Amino acid sequence: MVIYREELRDNLTVSVMSFVPTLDDDGKPITCRAENPNVTTLNMDTSWTINVVYPPVVRLRLGSSLAAGDIKEGDDVYFECHVRANPPARKLSWLHDDRPLAHNATARVFHSNQSLVLQKVTRHSSGRYACSALNAEGETVSNELLFRVKYSPSCRTGGVAVVGAARGESVVIVCEVDADPPAAVFKWKFNNSGETLDVAADRYTSNGSASSLKYTPVADLDYGTLSCSASNEVGSQLTPCVFQMVAAGKPHAPRNCTLWNQTAESVEVSCVAGFDGGLPQRFLLEVYADSNVPRVNLSSDEPSWTVRGLEWDVRFRLVAVAFNSKGRSAPAKLDDVLFRDPEKRTATEAQLGVSGVVGAMGAGAGCVCALVAGACALALRRRRRPRLAKPPPAPAPPAKPDHDDAEPDLIPNNYLRRHSQLKTCRKVRADTSPTPRRHRADTALTSRRHRADTSPTPRRNRADIAPIPRRHLADTSPTPRRHRAETAAV
Repeated sequence: MVIYREELRDNLTVSVMSFVPTLDDDGKPITCRAENPNVTTLNMDTSWTINVVYPPVVRLRLGSSLAAGDIKEGDDVYFECHVRANPPARKLSWLHDDRPLAHNATARVFHSNQSLVLQKVTRHSSGRYACSALNAEGETVSNELLFRVKYSPSCRTGGVAVVGAARGESVVIVCEVDADPPAAVFKWKFNNSGETLDVAADRYTSNGSASSLKYTPVADLDYGTLSCSASNEVGSQLTPCVFQMVAAGKPHAPRNCTLWNQTAESVEVSCVAGFDGGLPQRFLLEVYADSNVPRVNLSSDEPSWTVRGLEWDVRFRLVAVAFNSKGRSAPAKLDDVLFRDPEKRTATEAQLGVSGVVGAMGAGAGCVCALVAGACALALRRRRRPRLAKPPPAPAPPAKPDHDDAEPDLIPNNYLRRHSQLKTCRKVRADTSPTPRRHRADTALTSRRHRADTSPTPRRNRADIAPIPRRHLADTSPTPRRHRAETAAV
């Protein structure tokens, strides 16, 4: 909307035009011309260019040379992002399913100016695409473009599926595939390692993305491998879906079940898996109290569980079973479990501990009393035993001359004489019984007198004593054993 207004000021005329510019007005010139109606040849004009700033205007479209409805796996495609902005956009981003799509040469994703290039597209490349542009006025996201990639059928679940059935048992096998457009044709085959047979089309049904086959084995040769494959307008399935038919039944019960590592709040249960019945099996532990409704159900891929969070002082019955698609096994034998109240158990242990300490103290006191009584009895027995009186000491033998004046050049052999006397004294002491106290004083006096009589010769007389001749040394040798025995007897 354009508004004009003019004002007259003496000989001056002012004209004002007001309008709201749009994106299309950016860069266009505006001209103001003044004319005098009285003078037709006289006029004046002034022009300038409009500069309109605005956030980016973004529009996304598929490459002009591509057909949107005919993109298949393995094709190369590109997108074009058209941006109009003032000031120019300084950043351009791409989005795939609302997630940023960065430049990645490994994944064959390339950004080139205002284009996005995807090489060797796959089914995972399908989805919603958009681009966004940013300038000083703001950021704008383009329209979303739905991109579709067609591909041939493939199995929805990879690997070999095991199907168990007993003889004469009918099972329904479902073959599911992913395809765009949906699969149009399904084919089934059977292989028992001896031959490969096509399954008749009237034995299975198809609904576009899945096919169902009802199969009943009646003999050993009916167990083998079943496979299905599909095709659509893009092509045929490269790898068929495989089902392994096996003779199967319910699994056997777990065995060698034990309870271990039991505490006040938990216990661990472990078993050994039995025969799985020809099918994948799982394991279940049920905990019962006083009813037939289990308090706890624990399932696992291995026959081991940890039971916790049960009440104290309640006896629980544990049941371990295995199960597969054919049913449950017989229950395994397990011991009952009882969680004791920790407070009660602590009190009982404390009582037992005090009783044990008291008993140990009593036993120790009894041992001490027995030892004291034995010592007293031994002392009384020794005191009552009759003591033998010590015989009076034997008279000292006559002193022999210490030297012989016949041979004054020989040295006297005093050492041999002292050694003989010492041995004789020791023998006499060993054969003599303990002496009563009233006799010890007399014996001590007698010994002192005897030592005084047998004291060594003073030094002043040693020079006058002549050495003992060698022939007389034999007379001063130690007393023979026979003589010592007679002396000890005396």
